Amino acid sequence: MAQISDEYDLIIIDCAPTESILTEAAYFSSRYVLVPVKPEFMATIGLPLLARSVDEFNLENDDHSLDICGIVFNHSSAYSEGPEGQQSIEEVEEEARRRGWHIFETHVRYSASYPKSAREGAPLSSTSYVRWSVTTELERFCGEFFDCIGLKAADDDED
Repeated sequence: MAQISDEYDLIIIDCAPTESILTEAAYFSSRYVLVPVKPEFMATIGLPLLARSVDEFNLENDDHSLDICGIVFNHSSAYSEGPEGQQSIEEVEEEARRRGWHIFETHVRYSASYPKSAREGAPLSSTSYVRWSVTTELERFCGEFFDCIGLKAADDDED
């Protein structure tokens, strides 16, 4: 990563929510952890485990700083708006408040356009039949995320 990091403003590493050598390598290569959370009961179980993992990493590696930059609710659906989904969201928000973690306002809901974009090898906005609401929602989240980590969006450079 060190050899190519100067060529990029942002590198995103996607990790499974488990402890492994890959997770540790991602921690060493990162400054921030963005936590995508599906609004369901199992998410409330995983957050304390993630917190412990990041805390232990920081204790063992005082020459490297790793912070949770925030939680984004993703893969939301009509189910998330029901009582079970709302309870899960409230529990995640409570855990985040307790730990001082940011929660992004924009929820990134499920859309078939995300896997379709990957399959087509195209940006989401260029994916065939993508809905305006899907691209707008992702753009809104990206703006929040960039602000949180102090990264200027490409459009901001023109101002």
